[in-house]
Amino acid sequence: MDHMRTDHHGIAHFEFADPQSADERQDGDALELIVEGPAGRRWRVPGFARGSAATEAKRFGARFSPPSAGEYSYRAQWVGPDAPRRPAADGSFAIDEATPGEDARRRGRLRAAADGRHLEWTSGEPFLWLADTWWMAFSPRIDDAGFTALCRDRKAKGFSVVQLVAGLFPDMPPLDERGANAGGTAWLPEFAGVNPDYYDEADRRIETIVDHGLVPCIVGCWGYYLSLASEATMREHWRHLIARYAAYPVVFCLAGETRMPYYLSPDPEGDRARQTEGWTRVARFVRETDPYGNLLTTHPDQRGREQLTDASLLDFEMLQTGHSDRASLPFTVTAVRESHDAGEMPVIDSEVCYEGIGAACREEVQRYLFWICLLNGACGHTYGANGLWQANGADAPYGPSPHGMEWGDIPWTDAMNLPGSAAVGRQKRFLEDLPWWTLEPAHGVTDPPASAEHPMRPHAARSPDGGLCLVYFPEYPWRAFELGGFRSGTEVSLQVFDPVRGTLHDRPNVTADADGQITIPGPTPDYEGRAFFPFFQDWLLIVGTVDRPSAGEK
Repeated sequence: MDHMRTDHHGIAHFEFADPQSADERQDGDALELIVEGPAGRRWRVPGFARGSAATEAKRFGARFSPPSAGEYSYRAQWVGPDAPRRPAADGSFAIDEATPGEDARRRGRLRAAADGRHLEWTSGEPFLWLADTWWMAFSPRIDDAGFTALCRDRKAKGFSVVQLVAGLFPDMPPLDERGANAGGTAWLPEFAGVNPDYYDEADRRIETIVDHGLVPCIVGCWGYYLSLASEATMREHWRHLIARYAAYPVVFCLAGETRMPYYLSPDPEGDRARQTEGWTRVARFVRETDPYGNLLTTHPDQRGREQLTDASLLDFEMLQTGHSDRASLPFTVTAVRESHDAGEMPVIDSEVCYEGIGAACREEVQRYLFWICLLNGACGHTYGANGLWQANGADAPYGPSPHGMEWGDIPWTDAMNLPGSAAVGRQKRFLEDLPWWTLEPAHGVTDPPASAEHPMRPHAARSPDGGLCLVYFPEYPWRAFELGGFRSGTEVSLQVFDPVRGTLHDRPNVTADADGQITIPGPTPDYEGRAFFPFFQDWLLIVGTVDRPSAGEK
């Protein structure tokens, strides 16, 4: 028995050489491992081809994430469409106990919590999703040193997820050279097969993301590839992605804008229907093939649950709510509220108002969107910066889309430092100090409440026991404001959080009146010569009785 230690990601790696024997592997065969472990557990693990540009014999690999220390055995076999399974190799290995504090298995994988409202690790630790959008993260327009710096920057700012596309990118024709890396394009010409050299290069970027404590949300491709290639091609594509990356702590996203036809499609309605049906079948295939049951979702044109004929295949719902600056706020409010009220799965707005897109959507809009989504029922938020999502190089801008227009020419190095990324990171770090996962939308706290027609009115959420209530004011409240729904005669504490500077200000406690209301004063200089909300901007009010840091502890 071999004694193996997993790598620092908690993964055991296997390498197999092509036997070049007619009675073993045949053209078109795929590698598969049957792994058996402690307590009789069993996994069917797909393998993948490694790049072969520099060698005469093809190589194959597999990655296995053991959930615990102990003894394991495996049986590797070749699996073909027109022949029975044939043996490749077998063996056994032992996984040693990891050093305490270094075991990547300790938190487990992400899952939907039992309440159907938020995400958590299998250890039970709540997970607050704050994603950045790097659709073309595998592009060499961001070099390796820059990619590492980008990961370091996002981790420092408080991001927890990176959304990226696995080689078959949006906004370009199939196999466009702008989607290539040092190994070529993700697939061979005419979709003749996956190009393993491309993914050998891509592996390092996935590992760099995970090294920095970020979760890769891997989008398989853009939805229109199902029409431009075939459903069978998409199944092969997804089998390869699962073999490469399922062992890591990842989230799988079936496709981007799942049912959207190609930009220049001659039959857009037919493509939309084919993609809705086809991607539903591919989603079932992903469910059946992933040995670890990683979270599965899909990125929509608007609402995720409308992209498939069977929404129960999704673990959580992604939304896309527009790129029109403040004009996108009404639909954002509507979509988040409707998804939350529909229940069954957590919700995240996965694409809205990239910062700088249309020479608009600036820092304050990023703050608005973060709080509007979180307080109306989302379990996290996704940010994006125009110029970064398409990996614009300073000397090599991405260029025009198939429709001939460019989304912008700001280099990714400048887009990385747009102030909105730091702004949403501040909000997320503040929220993590509170039991945010207990919050539910509380539209009745304010009168009048925010709505799609009036998205700049205050938005509120509270915990079921009333111990915590957050009220976000996108616009400065120029008058005294009454908040309701509190227990009559109960003394509550008040704090105001400055979302621009990240500072917290204590305010005197107040007591709810006989009607369960408390009054927030208008702009009068009662607090060391300043108003209750000191600056003319947006504010977050924290009301409640739960323990939390005071301003002096922040």
